[in-house]
Amino acid sequence: MTYCSEHDDELAAVWAPFDDEADDEAGDPRNLKPVIAQVMSAVWQIASTGTPGQREAAVDILADTRRRLYGVLADGDEA
Repeated sequence: MTYCSEHDDELAAVWAPFDDEADDEAGDPRNLKPVIAQVMSAVWQIASTGTPGQREAAVDILADTRRRLYGVLADGDEA
């Protein structure tokens, strides 16, 4: 708890990308919020009701997704 109170700016910065109201418009391809919510819902379903094999497959998919997302950042901005 002490860490949180001493590093509130650092912790708040994690959520800063979601503060942009321009991204809240429906259908805006930059809006990651609905997709993140949908993915988290699927992850929760697998975590809570999935078989061991399904959870193992999900771990592989999520690890690959993480690598691919970092690859997007490594490729730089196309604009």
